[in-house]
Amino acid sequence: MHAKGFFMLVITTLGISLLAFAVVVSSIASGSTQKTFGDHMEQTYTFIKKWGGKGTGDGKFLRPHDLDFSPDEKILYAV
Repeated sequence: MHAKGFFMLVITTLGISLLAFAVVVSSIASGSTQKTFGDHMEQTYTFIKKWGGKGTGDGKFLRPHDLDFSPDEKILYAV
């Protein structure tokens, strides 16, 4: 988690060779809401943007394990 927002990486595997994924970014200060139902809480996020695709070049992701921002606000990911 980074101070500027909350990151969730959603990964879905379709078949053996197709890996689809998206990055969902929602800042807690920008409109996410919480609802409490009995003994559990539900968090609702606001979709902001998705980018990139499957691959190894610039703007591509291939099985990322973690995301973060560098001090100059570039997106870093670990494979």
